[in-house]
Amino acid sequence: MLNSILADIVAQDDVYGAAIIDQSGFAIEANPHGPGLEKMAANITMLLIETQRLNSQDSQTETEAVQDENHTTLTLLAERGIILLFPLANNCNLLIHTSQGTNIGKVRNHAQKLSPRISALL
Repeated sequence: MLNSILADIVAQDDVYGAAIIDQSGFAIEANPHGPGLEKMAANITMLLIETQRLNSQDSQTETEAVQDENHTTLTLLAERGIILLFPLANNCNLLIHTSQGTNIGKVRNHAQKLSPRISALL
């Protein structure tokens, strides 16, 4: 079931892949399967851990977080695309990798609608 939801996300224009990652950076489920998304998940998790460590030391760290009452979405701009992270249940995150030219609002909206369904399955 989780893979079919990820396949739905990946079916959008300019979305390269999607994964559900745990707090240690391991991909619980990924679409497409392979070392690319798993390596990205591990690297993003290490980046988040380091960012939290730096923030706890009162360092100036710049990230873009879009917040509403239910979601905190982290957007990372990288050389090879954009990475979106959405919080899920059980300290997991939904990772979505898109091209630079994608309609981020459309991808965010779709992911926010699917996040409760994914959380319920975790």
